Amino acid sequence: MRATLAAPRPLVAGISSLARREPFAHTFGVRALTAEAAPAVVDLRSPAPVDDFSSVFGSSASTEPPPQTVPTVPLSESGLSAETVAALQARGITGLFDVQASVLRPALAGRDVFARARTGSGKTLAFALPIVEALLGVEAGGEESGSSGTRPGVSAGRAPRALVLAPTRELAVQVEREFARCAPGLRTLCCYGGTPSGPQIRTLRFGVDVVVGTPGRVQDLMDGGHLTLSAVRTLVLDEADHMLNVGFAKDVEAIMDAAPSPRQTMLFSATMPAWIRQALGRYLTDPVRVDLSGRAGDAGRS
Repeated sequence: MRATLAAPRPLVAGISSLARREPFAHTFGVRALTAEAAPAVVDLRSPAPVDDFSSVFGSSASTEPPPQTVPTVPLSESGLSAETVAALQARGITGLFDVQASVLRPALAGRDVFARARTGSGKTLAFALPIVEALLGVEAGGEESGSSGTRPGVSAGRAPRALVLAPTRELAVQVEREFARCAPGLRTLCCYGGTPSGPQIRTLRFGVDVVVGTPGRVQDLMDGGHLTLSAVRTLVLDEADHMLNVGFAKDVEAIMDAAPSPRQTMLFSATMPAWIRQALGRYLTDPVRVDLSGRAGDAGRS
């Protein structure tokens, strides 16, 4: 008598059954997917690391490492002033991340800087710290410059000496808050559209040290004669590639053209579209390049 063997269950059916019984515990999204094919499923519970996400999500996905969580340079070795170190320590900050340490020295020396760094890398403090130190009259070695080395005063109607452009209201608010926390004695202004300009204009009349704003509102204040860039020593473009995506390119160019020259310019961007490359050649002079898109902390002259 011949035995009858049961047909094996199809592999796909087995996997589907397993998926119904034990759904994935983690999901995540990607901002942009290539149009050629849908992404494959990645089991995030697997202990095996995924080193090359481009094979899963396409060439547009980032292959950068996760945001740094351990400082590279202790504050005691940073060369920052005692006043700034104390302000950072009061916030629980014990050291500088790669992007901050790489940008600090050349920025304090007055060099133009181009840094490829994404959100979460610590880039806000990377440009805020050297600006604060310069406004407080502190040199890179930590010694006070000038005869008194005192905190600069703010006279009525004083034009800002630093301008930071950010693509969104949320980022502008975050950046302005960092300046205020690093140096509470400095007068700062955050300006963005969608709100009445009256309070911003009144603050400008009192005089400010640092203006942080979206390009559209900054341009409006300039056109109205309320904001002058004549005293700007440092100009920062934060998330410059995002500015291009949201249509601020023309406003940014108009503001950059109106700012005095020579000046210090720092540009931060996660990617390198053609507009960023053109801006580097047009607005930055012999910039120091800090590239965290590959090896962290890889800095050098262009």
